[in-house]
Amino acid sequence: MASMRELFPEFYLDSLEVNDLNREKSNLIVFDSNFLLDILRLPTEIAEKYLEAIEKVKEHIFVPYLVGVEFNFNKKKIKIETQEHLNIYQNKVKKVINEKVEYTYDQLLESLLEEKDINFLKNKNQKINALDEIKKGIDSYHKLVLDEKEKLIESLCTNIVQRYSTDLDLLSNRIVELIGQSVAPKLEQEFIKKVQEEGQKRYDNKIPPGFDDRDEKAGKLRRYSDIVYDTQYGDYIIWEEILHKVAVEGNNIGKKIIFVTSDGNSKEKHDIMYSVKGKKVGPYIQMVNELYELRGNYSLSESSTDGEKLNKELYIIDGFRFMQLANDLNEEQVRLYEPDKSKVSSISTRNDFIVGKPYVDVDFGIQRANINAKRLITMLEIKTLEEKLLNADSEESEILSQKIRDLELHLRTLDRKMRRLNRRAHMVEKESERTYNTAQIGLEQQSDPVVDEEMDFNHEYTSETELLSLLREYQRLSRLIVLTKKQIEFSPNDLETQELLEVLQAYELMIQPIRRKIEELKTRDDTEENLF
Repeated sequence: MASMRELFPEFYLDSLEVNDLNREKSNLIVFDSNFLLDILRLPTEIAEKYLEAIEKVKEHIFVPYLVGVEFNFNKKKIKIETQEHLNIYQNKVKKVINEKVEYTYDQLLESLLEEKDINFLKNKNQKINALDEIKKGIDSYHKLVLDEKEKLIESLCTNIVQRYSTDLDLLSNRIVELIGQSVAPKLEQEFIKKVQEEGQKRYDNKIPPGFDDRDEKAGKLRRYSDIVYDTQYGDYIIWEEILHKVAVEGNNIGKKIIFVTSDGNSKEKHDIMYSVKGKKVGPYIQMVNELYELRGNYSLSESSTDGEKLNKELYIIDGFRFMQLANDLNEEQVRLYEPDKSKVSSISTRNDFIVGKPYVDVDFGIQRANINAKRLITMLEIKTLEEKLLNADSEESEILSQKIRDLELHLRTLDRKMRRLNRRAHMVEKESERTYNTAQIGLEQQSDPVVDEEMDFNHEYTSETELLSLLREYQRLSRLIVLTKKQIEFSPNDLETQELLEVLQAYELMIQPIRRKIEELKTRDDTEENLF
């Protein structure tokens, strides 16, 4: 007889802690090429924190040879893509603001230069002179707007471009310097051949990692120096490099092997992290078991089992989690540096920043730019009319005053639109934060990686955890609903009330399926004996 922990040790791994990355632990930290390339996509301030993290663990880094090949083949591509994203953003800012300014100018000319509006002057020359003065006033205002427009464009573009102040070639060189001598020796073609033969068998049986690459990459060869490999087997070649590294140096490294990769974030790849109902919850148990059972004399070309069993533990984390642990970030720093969680597609990992996607929210940025441009134009119109009002007679004064009031009303409407946009952004941020935090807490408290779905050892545990998570979310939404109702009660005007009602409706729609799920879990008959 034996205990569960003795028979199934891979299911009872401790969660990673900050001190697991300390040099005293000697745990091996393996970098994937996508992690290194993602650093090149980061804004300079964020990239510096990742470099700082690598600096702190550089004595225990391992970079598989194939990772080095992929990094060097793709780094220039990242530089080009980054510049393209920045150019697209700048061009869109210029296009939107220029179009809005010219449209407003044309609308003013069309609306204010109609002779019928000044028929009350009863004199043709007076009408011509009046229209000429109106045209001069609009042109003068338009000149002011054009001057301010250029400042606005420059400000918005600079705000984004300056976030990438370090040349990517320099950044790439710094990564190379930090990695130092940690890259694996050059692979032999015979080794690659054997790995690919074994990989074909593994892929046929859906054994991770890498089997998802078969459909997209099969037959796509990459050549470098005197080696050539089928790119569909890239992930598996890297995995074999890790196994051979651990087999050779097993007694000189810590018990935890930490693989830093972005593959766990991909919606298309399911060959490294195990998923349940679309949510990724941990490394595939086959990989965890393969590393745990690894013996000191392991070689792909030999089947000997005489070596000492190494009992190494596999951990797969994404780039941000690595940076967070290595730098021991506090909660405030996590909020400052963490990626945009509204794009997160898995429980166990977070998406790293990508230019023009998570970090640079072009959509919200452009909407804000549009509203700011309209506000600027409206304020300049008000200023122009107020100057005219100083020298106007009583009849003209009344007309100008009415126009000013209309513009002020329009300005308040723009302000409300901005507040509404900010509320939408806030709701998205809070909802994504809740989704990530609930999932991350659940994962880090979970001590056993999930195996196949039919092996449901922890049915009761899952139900209780799910119920607790749902109850927390139900309470959160309930509080938001109460607060929104109070805001509606004291809302100063009908327009803002309508906006708040829409927010309230969104919260109530979100809470309905949660309420149903809670009732379902409360009434579920969990009578099976708890195996643990």
